[in-house]
Amino acid sequence: MRRLAVVCTLILLVCAVAQSDVIHTVDGRKITGKIVREDADTVTIKARYGGEITLDRLDIERIEKGKLPEEIYEEKAGTLDKADAQGHYELGMWCKKNSLPRQAKEEFQKAIAAGPDHEGARKELGYRKIEGKWVSAAEPRRKNEPRSKAASLSSARMSGLLKLIAEALKNGNLSDAAKEKLESFNSLSKKDFEKVAAKIAEWKTYKPQSQEDFTVQAAGMQTFVHLPPGYNPKKSYPLIITLHGAGGNGQNLRGAWANTKTNWGQKVRAGYIVVAPTWQPARWWLWPQGKDIFTLLEEMKNAYSVDTDRVIIGGFSNGAHSAWNLGMKQPSLFAALAPAAGAPVAESGQSLDLDMVASLANLPVHLVHSADDRICSASTAKRVEARYRELGYKNFVHKQFDSGGHVAHIEYWGNIFEWFGKLRRDIYSKKVVFMSDHQELDTAYWLRLGGISPRAKVTGEVKGSTIKLKIEKATRITIFVSDKMLDMDKPLKVQVNGKQKFSGTITRSAGVALEEALRRNDRNAVYAGKIELDVP
Repeated sequence: MRRLAVVCTLILLVCAVAQSDVIHTVDGRKITGKIVREDADTVTIKARYGGEITLDRLDIERIEKGKLPEEIYEEKAGTLDKADAQGHYELGMWCKKNSLPRQAKEEFQKAIAAGPDHEGARKELGYRKIEGKWVSAAEPRRKNEPRSKAASLSSARMSGLLKLIAEALKNGNLSDAAKEKLESFNSLSKKDFEKVAAKIAEWKTYKPQSQEDFTVQAAGMQTFVHLPPGYNPKKSYPLIITLHGAGGNGQNLRGAWANTKTNWGQKVRAGYIVVAPTWQPARWWLWPQGKDIFTLLEEMKNAYSVDTDRVIIGGFSNGAHSAWNLGMKQPSLFAALAPAAGAPVAESGQSLDLDMVASLANLPVHLVHSADDRICSASTAKRVEARYRELGYKNFVHKQFDSGGHVAHIEYWGNIFEWFGKLRRDIYSKKVVFMSDHQELDTAYWLRLGGISPRAKVTGEVKGSTIKLKIEKATRITIFVSDKMLDMDKPLKVQVNGKQKFSGTITRSAGVALEEALRRNDRNAVYAGKIELDVP
């Protein structure tokens, strides 16, 4: 009876959501952790994945108090019998749901210790059963053991899968019922997965548009939008996000890009979507104000048929500072940056953030500047160039004019546009560098960090069938894989900070591909599988 009571308790826990203290600030932030000190003027919270943060009560909208998942886990783990295999498995699944991977792994191991043939725990730890024997993912395959490739789906099964994908894309989300159905498509052949990727690339149906130039409210900002003449919602188009400076407005920059009197403007009008928001004082590099541009991009992808491999962000002066900063924060959203008379500023806007330039390993930048610019000194561009040389990056173009002052040098934009035309984002790049100061900014290319502290950093490289990762100031890593990065029919090894953390094969999963494409709202980010690991 005691075992039954414990299991019932754990089942109820799986259905519950672990709580912790949450501070909601007046500027829209949400800080999760445990409040450790309070007085009449301030509140100090120990962030769940970082250090202590002290906030002025005037900056706090409200506080929600509760227990951390770690605290709930400790309480429930203490009630379990060592011999209760199913109880440990249920607790492990609860830990997995509540972002406690280390504890989940420990509970699955305890479940196996109590019941060596517990199928659920074995599978969660990556075991496979061969000739009646459980074999770990890290154990090399026996020399004569056949490597069974996934069989191709029947035409009826493939038709059903593609229909399921089309419905999810149309709805913009995956229902629980759809997730359950997708679980049976978690071992696809390469040929079948290519059909899945092609279906996701079709994305959802977009509405025809009769206007070429119009104004909308997007992400809370008045936003001018230009669509190419003859816009066809069944095609996909490159997108330019252009940000004005202090005292400017979006309409002026939109006009500069799509002006029929210039050669590049005519080309843009023929083939590009141009989006130009208006917000004063144009300090999108501040946080969380910068979220507005990411939200704007999401809204544009939802409303218009955007080619997500060809999104360019640029701007002038404050808008250029912002383009640099936002590109460094989320490099895999863009194909290029085009700042004019601006620099890669820190969130405070008081200094350059040359450390974060490291995140631009795969994001080309074309900077336009004047040697006699007295507002944004040309010396900043020289410091940026020096940083690029230090990093060894070759994707930085700097056009410096001898004179002109603090201007955008519109007469040069035709050259920038020609440069644009050759660029495509590489979402599967074999080398990735990503830095983050914010837990909500956790993903770049094929890597996702968890447990982020300020200045968290990951450098990832694919060499043959080995992925090497160097991770700082993060506690978890999720790796997304694709046949465009490596051969998924071959065993894969993952090294984290010099230690081997995984060895085995990753099956192609329609569920992983669809769920991740929907999460990113990105028709071209189609990954076939994933690995989740703790950082040693």
